[in-house]
Amino acid sequence: MIKSIETNYGLFNFYDKYVVAIIHEGVDLNEVLIDDCISLMQDFYGVKRPFAYITHRIHSYSVNPLIYLKVSQVPNLAAFAVVSNKMFDTFNIQIEKAFNTKPHELFGTLSEAINWAVMLVDAADKN
Repeated sequence: MIKSIETNYGLFNFYDKYVVAIIHEGVDLNEVLIDDCISLMQDFYGVKRPFAYITHRIHSYSVNPLIYLKVSQVPNLAAFAVVSNKMFDTFNIQIEKAFNTKPHELFGTLSEAINWAVMLVDAADKN
């Protein structure tokens, strides 16, 4: 890990090619918070260096699917991974994917998500 940032709504661990976010219990991840998340990513990765966003859904929180319209506009976001083994998230991911034009997948383990994310970031970096 290169850098860790704790906000009032989550923990963000930044690595060279991806960031792992752990959103706090009970948070309503809305457009205001996603704007702040995007600012954190742009401060670390800039607007050209490709990266992946991995959300490790350890806690229960709500996500407004409309945030993915903004997420889709982040030019250097190469991939969006969700790590969860909760049945509820397997249904939510289908809705979320409908609003996100970036590669968006669900994984059972963090290591699977990291491997997938790094592969997509490396591919984006070659373009």
